This record gives sequence, structure tokens and C-alpha cells, in this order.
Amino acid sequence: MKRISPLLLLTTGLGLGFLLGATLTVGVGSSIPFNADQVVAQVGETTITRGLLAEYCIARTGDYMLENKLKYAAVTEEAARKAGIEVSAEEVQQRIDESKAFVESQEDLRRLEATPVRLLQEDMRAVLLAEKLMKLSISRGEVEDYYMTHPHLFFQPKRLSLTIISTSNRDDIRKAWQRLRDGKDPGEVSATFSESEVLRTNKGLIPKPQARNEMNVLAAEKLFDARNGNGLRKGEFTEVIEFKDSLLQGKSEYMIFYVNEVYPAKQTKLEEAFPRALYLARVEKCNKMWGDWYREETKDVTWKRLNDLFNPLGQLEEMPVRIAPER
Repeated sequence: MKRISPLLLLTTGLGLGFLLGATLTVGVGSSIPFNADQVVAQVGETTITRGLLAEYCIARTGDYMLENKLKYAAVTEEAARKAGIEVSAEEVQQRIDESKAFVESQEDLRRLEATPVRLLQEDMRAVLLAEKLMKLSISRGEVEDYYMTHPHLFFQPKRLSLTIISTSNRDDIRKAWQRLRDGKDPGEVSATFSESEVLRTNKGLIPKPQARNEMNVLAAEKLFDARNGNGLRKGEFTEVIEFKDSLLQGKSEYMIFYVNEVYPAKQTKLEEAFPRALYLARVEKCNKMWGDWYREETKDVTWKRLNDLFNPLGQLEEMPVRIAPER
């Protein structure tokens, strides 16, 4: 089975966050201050410090993070130091922007956005160093090949631009639905009846067109399965939909979805998809190259670490450098 190298997990946002403010690489380990006495939580006068939280986290994941994340980054950092290779803050930011724009799924994007900014910067810095060390380059032919062999990544499903009216008041939602029937502007209706301040301010407009898999299942059914599976058309709206959820503490939320625009499903053409195809092709190629580069690089590397992370008198001991996972 194909396995993704630990370092390259970072490029698609799949890597776990690093431990409590520790940086990814040893070379910049002092760039993020660590205050063990900082209070991170409190109950009455009883406090929980960052240091205590760190101990718990180290106990659970310390060895894994050290052996499977930080060590790979440290090897890369040391190789870059010896080769005199650096990356700029501008390069790092550009890669972060590309990663958020071109990730394969919404789940990957959420993981990227959940990573603290400083740690994300170090993640991307390590990837860029690895690419420079391997002298990675991508030709147009390689991008075209990637596009042709991964068509599902460049297919854009049907999407809907939506305005939402949402309230817990059953009488208000009925009035809102009737106003829509009377031809009133959906934005004005949402601004009048929606309870959410955000919806009222935005006049109910959802900023980004929504695909089916990005929506609540019940709402998606009403929008995409209407008209014998053809879905609602521009200017049409759903019936009142009642949502019940444990987060609502037994209460109901009533919603109406108005379709502002319908964007049909389409296969994105190569020239339009080229920036994303270039990014993803580079990630794939870097992933394929990195295992061989790492095995070669670590032939003469000395890896020292504490055998027992909780021994305050422990000394660094030389350990074998485990070979990177096979591709």
C-alpha cells in the first residue's frame, strides 16, 4: 500500500499540529517563546499551566512526535544548513496561500486553517527546504499528465448561490415564506426575519456557492433533489425546513433556502486548472522523491535523543535513524 512520507503530510494539511508551541525545526526552535508557567485554564483559584499540559501531551504523543515528525524536519533543517539553503518569508506565505487554495478537500482545508499560524509557517518552511535540497522541478508535461490521470480532482460539482432565512419563531418563518411567495427580495426578507446578526447583516447571503456535499443532508435533499432530481431553479426556494439538534437544547430552528444562481457541474479545463494541477503535481513528485532522499541523507547522520523524556537527569543517547517509510 502506498504510504505518504511524514514530511509531505504537511503539504496537504494532513499532519497533526505540533506540540504546544514547539516549532517544527530545531534550527528555529527559539523563535516561539515557551512559558511553562503560563495559565492555560482555570477553575476558581485552581490553575492549569502550559507546562502541565505539555507533560500530559508528551506522555501521550511525545515519542511519536519526536520520532515521526520533528526528527524528519530536523534532518531536513540540518541538511539545508550545511548546504547554505534558505527560504524567505515571502516563499513561505506563498506556499501557505497555495495550500489553502488548492488542497484536495474541504476537510484538508479545515485542518490547515486549524493549525496555528506560526506552526503552519514552520511546516511549509520545512517542505520548501526539502524541495530545494532535492532540486525539485516540474515541467508542463508533468502537470498535463497529472491533470489527465486525476480528472476527479478537477471536476466541479453543481453549486448553488443561496440566501437563507433562519429563525426559531414559527410564526415569523411563515410570514417570511409568504413574503417570498409575494415576490419580495429574499435579502430583505432575511434581514427582517433572521435571528442571526450575521445573516441579518449579510441579508442572508452565503458568501460561497455551495455544492451538495458541503451542505446539511436535509437541506441538500430539498435543494438538489426537487423537480425529480433536477433541483430547484434560479429564483425558487424551499418549503420551511425544521431542524432539530442537540445543540439547540430541544428547540427547533426553521429555515428557508432561496436559490440566487445555479452553477452547473463542469470539468475544469487544463488552462483554468493549471495552477492547482501544478501545485498537486509538485506535492506528489516531492512525496515520491523524499523517501529516497531521506534514506541517502541519513546514511551518515547521528541522531541523539533522550531515551526517557521524563527523566530530568537524562542524557542524550545515540539512536539509530529509522528509515523513512517505503512509498
